[in-house]
Amino acid sequence: MWRSWLELLTKHHTVIQFDWRGCGLSDREGVDFAAERYVEDFEAVVEAAKLDRFPIVGISNGGIFGVVYAARHPDRVTRMFLNGIQARGRLGASPTSEEVDALEARLKIIELGWSAKNPPHEQFVIGHHLIVATPDQRRAHQEILRQSSTADTARKLLPTFARADLRDTLPQIRCPTVVLHSRFDPLLPFDDARDAAALIPNARFVSLESSNHLLLDNEPAWPMMTVLLDEFLRPSVSEESTASNVLFHDLTPREHQVLELVARGFDNELIANRLRISEKTVRNQISIIFGKSGLNSRAETIVRAREVGFGQSNTQA
Repeated sequence: MWRSWLELLTKHHTVIQFDWRGCGLSDREGVDFAAERYVEDFEAVVEAAKLDRFPIVGISNGGIFGVVYAARHPDRVTRMFLNGIQARGRLGASPTSEEVDALEARLKIIELGWSAKNPPHEQFVIGHHLIVATPDQRRAHQEILRQSSTADTARKLLPTFARADLRDTLPQIRCPTVVLHSRFDPLLPFDDARDAAALIPNARFVSLESSNHLLLDNEPAWPMMTVLLDEFLRPSVSEESTASNVLFHDLTPREHQVLELVARGFDNELIANRLRISEKTVRNQISIIFGKSGLNSRAETIVRAREVGFGQSNTQA
């Protein structure tokens, strides 16, 4: 089910994906399903991965916490790609009694169909996400639900999404944003997604000719979506320059001098002679530069250093 998405995203990017609390390999016992805990998890993963600035791809309910994170940390998020999102869940602010009753009935059927081999209940669960799909895709979808969570967790988790209300948060987004939505999405109404996009300053809204909540790679809309995603996530020249600058912002004045000469193509002996230090010291300085920047080779360091202006001067370092 997710292979095509992951292959698409990892073709030109590093993807960091994590299991929600209560799901996958995350803890499943004693879980607090409050929305704020999920935002805190998002923040914790970002810090653990030592990310500085990065794009967010938020699919379905993943977009909820991506939006909240982007609003709280506008300096960290470069752009956001959202697919299948709405401004207000069914239990958002001031839900009607009809909305509450409808969700309760839906949750009960989902609970019954999550793990029981009951075709009508199974089809109800699958039908929330897939209308047009092959039998293999339907089976794969049901299997990943069973393996990644339990009926009890689903029963407790889904209301968290239903209570989400992003109407005050979406206008706070400051990064370039694209919102995609399937025209005949069986889970989230098309107009709700369009209204959500309208709340994000300068967001682009794209309609997908699909009847599925999750776009599949055998649908006609898939090629168009992949081109859009690839172009949108491609960093601008200014972003690449900023990223390169960040790599070297912790260097000392002496390390800057060494990096300048490395960027000019000097070998260790020439650098040692120019700076009147030993070759061993030069090697140590270069190792430190590698450690601070996260780069692994001299060639890569030269390229990244030249991107931000090192190695361009003919004056003595």
